Amino acid sequence: MKSLCKMKCSTCILILCVLFLQLHILEWAIRQLLINLVCLNRDCSGDASESALMKYIELSEGSVKEIREKHKKIAEIPFNSTNKYQVSIHENPDPDDKRYILVMKGAPERILDRCSTILMNGEEQELDEKMQEAFNTAYLELGGMGERVLGFCHFFLPLEEFPPGFEFVTDEASTRFLTASYKS
Repeated sequence: MKSLCKMKCSTCILILCVLFLQLHILEWAIRQLLINLVCLNRDCSGDASESALMKYIELSEGSVKEIREKHKKIAEIPFNSTNKYQVSIHENPDPDDKRYILVMKGAPERILDRCSTILMNGEEQELDEKMQEAFNTAYLELGGMGERVLGFCHFFLPLEEFPPGFEFVTDEASTRFLTASYKS
């Protein structure tokens, strides 16, 4: 009889623990839902694409403000309708890696033209002709359905060519892309 009593008490404690965990999970889920609703209803400056990007990042990665604070912007080529892309260079927040990070967004074909690799399932692979054709087909198909399609890429600039303190020149009047000169 004693062992049955102990079993019932153990079961009771286990049930209480499960209920306690379920309440905490429910509380967490409600909190996340409220955060998501606040984020989705937040006013954003910029066009619809910019607003969608901001909201997506907030929901998937966290605070855009905190991400910007961690990745200090060093230089930028703003978007314009001639180039159809925007480029910015940021400090790497990893104290063990002093390389600058170049990030670019814009028309998919403009981004693809400047890429030699593609990230697939977390692995960097060579961007061969077959993959380029698949990429082109996908974004043309999505665009044909009325979807807004943007391309994104990033590149860690070689430390030997772009050491800390490097002064980037973003005047495109004299350059095709992005040039730089070392600040002495």
